[in-house]
Amino acid sequence: MGSYNCTCKEGYYGDGNMYRLALTCKEIFDRNVSIKSGEVTLDLDSKPISIFCYVGDCGDGGWTLIMKINGNKSTFHYNSQFWSNRSAYNLPGGKTGFDLQETMLPTYWNTPFSKICLGMKIGHQLRFIVINRHANSLFSLIADGKYRATSLGRNTWKWLIGSRASLQRNCNKEGFNAVGDSLRHSKARIGIMANEQNHCGSCDSRIGFGTGGRFDDSNTCGNEATHSLDNGDKHIKAMGYILRTFHYDSQFWSNRNAYNFAGGKTGFDSQETKLPTYWSTPFSKICLGMKIGHQLGFIVINRHANSLYSLIADGKYRATSLGRNTWKSLVGPQASLQLNCSKEGFNAVGDSPIFSKARIGITANQQNDCSSCNSRIGFGTGGLYDDSNTCGNEATHSPDNGNKHIKAMGYILVHNTENIFQHRSFFKMRLLFAIYFIVNVLALLVVLVRARQQSCTTNHCGEISKDIKTLHTEVKNLIALVKDALRSKLKGTFPDNIYRCFFQCCYFSSVLNALRFSNRIVIFLTVYPFSSCKEQYDLGKSRRSQIYRLMFGSQKIPVFCHMENFGCGGNKKLKAETFHYDSHFWSNRNVYHLTGGKTGFDSQETKLPTY
Repeated sequence: MGSYNCTCKEGYYGDGNMYRLALTCKEIFDRNVSIKSGEVTLDLDSKPISIFCYVGDCGDGGWTLIMKINGNKSTFHYNSQFWSNRSAYNLPGGKTGFDLQETMLPTYWNTPFSKICLGMKIGHQLRFIVINRHANSLFSLIADGKYRATSLGRNTWKWLIGSRASLQRNCNKEGFNAVGDSLRHSKARIGIMANEQNHCGSCDSRIGFGTGGRFDDSNTCGNEATHSLDNGDKHIKAMGYILRTFHYDSQFWSNRNAYNFAGGKTGFDSQETKLPTYWSTPFSKICLGMKIGHQLGFIVINRHANSLYSLIADGKYRATSLGRNTWKSLVGPQASLQLNCSKEGFNAVGDSPIFSKARIGITANQQNDCSSCNSRIGFGTGGLYDDSNTCGNEATHSPDNGNKHIKAMGYILVHNTENIFQHRSFFKMRLLFAIYFIVNVLALLVVLVRARQQSCTTNHCGEISKDIKTLHTEVKNLIALVKDALRSKLKGTFPDNIYRCFFQCCYFSSVLNALRFSNRIVIFLTVYPFSSCKEQYDLGKSRRSQIYRLMFGSQKIPVFCHMENFGCGGNKKLKAETFHYDSHFWSNRNVYHLTGGKTGFDSQETKLPTY
């Protein structure tokens, strides 16, 4: 038997049957294809577009370029139409890195994110800062002109410029569409503005991107400052760079793509990940964990399903009956919910999708209906009042323990208490081993007969004849076992004799001595990896919480298995923070950050094929 290896064209990814371009720089980075900054080709607006991917000072890896702004030019002035439409500008400029070419890419309007990386280049100095913000796109934060605050602080913004940075001491209005009462004064599409007076009506200083206003309206990116400043008058024009990374509204909830396999190995940390377990692993229990500070709490849902994907992806509501107190125990004594509605389960959403909703969790209302819920506890959440809170406890309007805005790191694991020998995949695996074993025994028979015939004497020929008969009996018995297995498949159970044979002879790295006929000829049965942490626990030699290589389809993926009584134990599915209620991760079969599935109970997010 031979083997083959399918290699995709450079820049494409696939499984041997289908292939595609990467959608983001983050995807390229997490697939470990490239760990250097440089030009890549992405699928943007269903078109292959070459852009510059950055790996560096913003932390994490694989930042996708959105814009480059030259502060000496008016292309991206605050009043430019580019901020409010969906027109690309100078696509070739998206491939050239941190130079002086301006560009606006389709990533401005079509790419969701959870972080934005902002860079300014002044001379040979290049500095970056990061804004943690969930959004459907940068367009969705800016195009409507509404002010959306950030909380980096004036010193962080000044760090972009360096030691020369200067701002007035008051106002300090920062964020997206930062503009005061007077449009002729300082303003910024992304940035901070300040005033020497105790209001924001006449700001004369700013640091930001897409800027305008007094005193130099032509300075569209950098630091402009006059009138009673903390570091003197400044008129510094910079080259600005805006990049983004992955976020909640991606296709991950509705597809089967993995993300960051490494995050699946790190336990209960802060890494994001989505593993193939999201769509490929059946279960009878789900373990839900929330980490708030150093507090880590778990609850269990007893639920049979083919996968977590099958419960969530179609958007249909499926009820649970844990009770509000159980859900509140995830958060601890700080937990708060309104007193009515208490709609819990999968895809828990009321009559209006603008209010609280949860992919897994509970929503509540102060009124005697579920139409306008203002509180929730859960995973993959969204809606009023803080739509950016995607995992944790959000509660306003007469909740039972005061208003709460608690964001948590979420962990979702699964467990199967059924007999694994009843699973079709297990049956197929053992059946293949049995057939493989029979073939090897027959091949060995031929070898032995030839070897003994060459040296047969009168004294040994009778022994050889007896040995051949014994082998013949063994082969007949094995064939009978396979036939029994085929009959058992229809009933969904395995007889004890098949259990013993498959378990003792076929599962582990067994070495057989060719049925006593030769101490030189051996049969090595290939190890077939476990497909779940439950199998590892039941049949494996180790029951420690650690990384195990599990089989998902044709892939071996390292996954952190939580084995102890602490928490719930079981396969990790996803760690939820990036997974807003409206994210496509819930309805697709794409994995997310597979490496996060290996890291235990940390802050890395992940979605595994077990979903």
